[in-house]
Amino acid sequence: MQLKSFPEQLIPHIDTKLPFWYTENTKKQVEEILKNWINDQAPKRTVVEWITIDWVESLDLDDGIWAETRKDWWYTIFISIADPTEYIDILSPIDLDAMNKATSIYLKDDTIFMLPRELATDLVSLNHNTTRLSQTVQIDYDDQMNVVNSNFYESKFYNKYRFDYSSFRDQYFSEWYEFHSQLRLLDKLAQKLRKKRLAKWILTEFDDAERGMWNKFPSWKNIASRLIEELMVSANIQTSIFQQKNYPEYSIHRNHMPELEWSDFCPTELERAFYSNKMMFHFWLKEHCYTHFTSPMRRYFDFVLHRQLKSHLRWDEFNYNQEDLKLIVNRYLNQQLNKVYFLEKSYHFENRVKSKYKKVKTKTNNNLKLKDIKENLQYGVKQWLKLPKEVRHEIIDIINGDTIKWDWMRIIGTYILSNESEIIEALKHRLLYSWDWKWKYRNVLNAIATTKLTKRKNDSIFTIREKNKKIYIFINNRLVVRWCLTAKDALLELFDYSLEKLKNR
Repeated sequence: MQLKSFPEQLIPHIDTKLPFWYTENTKKQVEEILKNWINDQAPKRTVVEWITIDWVESLDLDDGIWAETRKDWWYTIFISIADPTEYIDILSPIDLDAMNKATSIYLKDDTIFMLPRELATDLVSLNHNTTRLSQTVQIDYDDQMNVVNSNFYESKFYNKYRFDYSSFRDQYFSEWYEFHSQLRLLDKLAQKLRKKRLAKWILTEFDDAERGMWNKFPSWKNIASRLIEELMVSANIQTSIFQQKNYPEYSIHRNHMPELEWSDFCPTELERAFYSNKMMFHFWLKEHCYTHFTSPMRRYFDFVLHRQLKSHLRWDEFNYNQEDLKLIVNRYLNQQLNKVYFLEKSYHFENRVKSKYKKVKTKTNNNLKLKDIKENLQYGVKQWLKLPKEVRHEIIDIINGDTIKWDWMRIIGTYILSNESEIIEALKHRLLYSWDWKWKYRNVLNAIATTKLTKRKNDSIFTIREKNKKIYIFINNRLVVRWCLTAKDALLELFDYSLEKLKNR
């Protein structure tokens, strides 16, 4: 289905809750697909029989792999990716639901699939001993792992063996198993690819350790995950190059410009990794060409890319024109993904705090202290996350009823930096209006001056200076409170500044 122009009014709004739901129209469309199957529009599909490697808990298998040694060149790697776009028309209910979710979300106790579960885990998933529609990229390498040639084609993928990390270990280390030599070859090529990629980082003084990459002597689980990661990165790079070479005006890419600066409260990444219809640069990978091709079941961006790629392979009119791509990718998808990732962090953060909260209350016989969830709060401050409602209310009760003590005064600064306006208001009223503090206000300022968000030395967030009998307060070296004659006035200005920042976020 081709569109002359993508209707902007159909782009879903960015919600404030994780999208657990599917619409009734989506459920009806799923029933229709399961009942009538599909009419495959591919002019030709090549049958391929390879393997998959995933976690044992994985239900939505989206990538199959294989490798061969060739006579006319050195190596060939094959990556087949599940093709859900053949089942789902543009602007159909499933498509609009997937656009709203933007990505699959893997929670500790649940999974929110971007596509309905019946499709994601069965009809589209590359399950063991099944044949599924796919798109395949074939990459030919010389002995130095330079790309000699790459080719894309539509395929039918038969999964000969579904490896989890346990079965991978067995066949990787024992030469008596059927796929032992294949796994060894895949790992050999992955190591070569990784070595070549690391060389780019070394040339630019990139610190591999800071990225938490693999150990020098990886475990068998790291071997399996490294193998998959390197092959997927290679497939994504070649897809980006293929797009730019064959249809640059209709292509979409993944760019990364890591310019960081400190906001008033915490570090913010002004240029995170983002999608665009223009190819720029991916700093982390040190690649000029990069995109996301390998997870159309889990990322809506890949969904759009697969449609564009298939249009080119079939000599059809492109599904999305340049204005469509700008609208979907630049104006919506980047924002929606950031929102979904934030909601996911919030979900995990709330669960973690609730768990800590229950443990502390049990351990202390319901005598919760303001400082008892300090580590969780510090993480929340850095991520702009909010405490669970019941924890927030109990903390406010403690503020209103407890005696001000040095042991919990030391965390006041962290609360001032937090996203908790109710707690900040309670602290402001308690410290400034409930007692006659007089000589103690300076103690509060001294406590705030010790505020740190990490365990490293010399990284206090607040700096409090006094000059000509006037108090100045800095947050990350930015002056936020000035010309106050008393400690009480300085505290009042600091609380008001914090609350005003939250209103303007």
